[in-house]
Amino acid sequence: METWKVSNCKNATCIDNNVTYTMKTCSESTKPNCVFVRSVSDSDGCCTWQCQCKCQGWGDPHYITFDGVRYTFLEDCTYILVEERVKQHNLTILLDNYQFNRGNPASFVRGLVVNYNGNAVNMSIPATLGRRQNIITVQFLLITN
Repeated sequence: METWKVSNCKNATCIDNNVTYTMKTCSESTKPNCVFVRSVSDSDGCCTWQCQCKCQGWGDPHYITFDGVRYTFLEDCTYILVEERVKQHNLTILLDNYQFNRGNPASFVRGLVVNYNGNAVNMSIPATLGRRQNIITVQFLLITN
């Protein structure tokens, strides 16, 4: 029996003129701590871990954050949905909630603002007299240095 390294992630073993290949498996010790994690192969076939950046929102309004925490925001307010911990791209995503009826605790997202590297996109749904409208306006503000 003879074994040799084919690549960083693949070994070959020859037994009685029969060559078999084995891939290295993902190490549990390098697995990141995130809710939506999966193992993937890179271009060399190496196994690596990948966090899927995924959050969800629905209803009046309920959210599940990237780390799996559930929130319900019912007030008339603007909330930070995403903000970088380590500033690399100056990314923030803000939600603007509108309380549908002052006597009812339900609200809906009236606007979404995405800031990225000095550029801003503002998407909004106008609400008049407690009535929802199906109009979406996208405004672009390009900031250059």
